[in-house]
Amino acid sequence: MAFNDLWVLVTLFSNKVFMWNSFPLCGIIIEEVFLEVRMKNILFVASECVPFIKTGGLADVIGSLPNEFDSQNYDVRVILPLYSCIPWEYRNRFQYMQHFYLSLSSSVKDKYVGVFNYYYNRINYYFIDNQEYFTCDHPYGSTEWDIERFAFFD
Repeated sequence: MAFNDLWVLVTLFSNKVFMWNSFPLCGIIIEEVFLEVRMKNILFVASECVPFIKTGGLADVIGSLPNEFDSQNYDVRVILPLYSCIPWEYRNRFQYMQHFYLSLSSSVKDKYVGVFNYYYNRINYYFIDNQEYFTCDHPYGSTEWDIERFAFFD
């Protein structure tokens, strides 16, 4: 059987790939093999997200778009800063995962980076913790301070 007689069908309705060999002229299916398809990974990184913190339209988009992906085919996750102004009703459910230290430059060294996780509405949310940068009453401040904070977050 020639190589071009091998056909692959990828369905949009399952996470399987159906492969079979066939004789093109008579359409006889000789064998069928089911293979798992790897899920596609999508990661959103943003400064705000409903329901945790909102100042504008970005929070609405990041809060709703991840839920539009089919969880059977997409592993969607979101990363946000762990602001102190996130309501306690959410923050007290965040689970500590790990921490490490990061140097941003020769003058900004050994900054604590904590990583917390919260599973909410079928989405894994990760929160990046650093009290120096994210202890605040509002997610945005002066331009100069925000440049350093979000360089750290990036």
